[in-house]
Amino acid sequence: MARSKTLTTVLLIEYPPAVRDALRARLSLESDLVIVGEADDAPQGILLAQALEPDVVLIDAETPDLDAAGIVLVRAGRSVCRGIVVLSQHAAAIAGRVTGTSAFIVTRHAGQASLVGAIRSAGSRAA
Repeated sequence: MARSKTLTTVLLIEYPPAVRDALRARLSLESDLVIVGEADDAPQGILLAQALEPDVVLIDAETPDLDAAGIVLVRAGRSVCRGIVVLSQHAAAIAGRVTGTSAFIVTRHAGQASLVGAIRSAGSRAA
């Protein structure tokens, strides 16, 4: 008997919407990843994370209002989800802002396999 895959729920916080649409389309190709919510900015993302309790929050480091609220989400981390994946154009610039957290940082240059792998790793952490 074949073993079924465990589903990982993902909250996607990304701006602009066109990039978010592309990420959603790519992630929907993975049978074990399910997008359960989407947000344009960090404050909206925090509210959705608290309401939806996704396994993983995928947040773009360049998301509007990230400094105001998104770092709170990254630092809260495991209180609202199993893991956080921060997608960044410049990993070195964001690394200092998430020091002391368990967030995965993935650069946009790393490729789709790295992003999907980070989401799976973040989602597989014990709750």
